[in-house]
Amino acid sequence: MLSAAEPTYPIGSSLDSNAAAACLVAASPRCIYLPLHFFASKSLRVQNAWRYAVFFAGTGLAYLAIEIALLQKFGLFLGHPNYSLSVVLAALLLATGLGSLFSEKVIRLCGKIRFVTYVLACLLLAEYALVFPHLLGFIGAPFWVRVLMVFGLVLPVGICLGVFVPTALEQIKSVAPSFVPWAWGINWIFSVLAPVLSIALSITWGINALLLAAIPVYLAVGFSLPSTKPATRG
Repeated sequence: MLSAAEPTYPIGSSLDSNAAAACLVAASPRCIYLPLHFFASKSLRVQNAWRYAVFFAGTGLAYLAIEIALLQKFGLFLGHPNYSLSVVLAALLLATGLGSLFSEKVIRLCGKIRFVTYVLACLLLAEYALVFPHLLGFIGAPFWVRVLMVFGLVLPVGICLGVFVPTALEQIKSVAPSFVPWAWGINWIFSVLAPVLSIALSITWGINALLLAAIPVYLAVGFSLPSTKPATRG
């Protein structure tokens, strides 16, 4: 049976989205690999560059996947997609900024970046299993109460999300400053790719699948960042 929380789409729209996603997936790695391969041949090689590439690509993909999933999840709960866009984005940007601001303290508290991914995974799984199934039971609550509930659910997730990029950038700036522009570029390329992939995935398998798919990506991100400080060869 179809659920009211899981909209259906014509088969054609699914095929079009999947085709667009496939084209972008095929093109995006070439935009990264070919220039990096050229610079490596010019003795501008960075040790563990592929691990940094995985890190920034993964954060670009999974951050937007979580954002889009939350926007869709809270759209009906808040009463209109525009309310969801305003409230969820405000909460997520605020929380991500706080996570970035206190990233050093969070890392000192957790020990390593991969432990932040464990906390993030637990938060997402807890909200998916314990909160979202019962969310519509509060749809009759006053609007300000629902806004506070959304902030309460988004803030801890956003704080975790805000820790990753600043932590990696600080490490790269100290060990491989020439890779910093590439780190930003990789992250931005996959941030542009992420909405297309997210829409294709949510149309094909549903919003829940989109949210859950971000968890293994962030787990891979947590393990991809080198724990030691590599040297730049050149």
